[in-house]
Amino acid sequence: MAIPDLFKDRAKSENWQITDAGKLDKNITVEADVIIIGTGAGGGVSAEVLSQAGLKVVMIEEGGLYTSDDFNMDCIKRVLPVLPKTVPSVFFRAAPWAELP
Repeated sequence: MAIPDLFKDRAKSENWQITDAGKLDKNITVEADVIIIGTGAGGGVSAEVLSQAGLKVVMIEEGGLYTSDDFNMDCIKRVLPVLPKTVPSVFFRAAPWAELP
């Protein structure tokens, strides 16, 4: 079962304007009521609360906006190659989900 990607879904449905400033070839002007530097836990929550209150929020982040498309979301497939090196073979053979190729 896939885990819903709220960032990707909301970015599309709410028409987020995402600008990669590293790819700009000229300056742009952005108008906002609030600018939040950093999109970590505090910045993300603050942006959500302020935007829900009707304010236009701009978030500035050094990194990109990553979604589930950027990661291997299948934990078992990601972990299986390293399990034999870190887990005793008795456990590995006994684990019903750990079928080796």
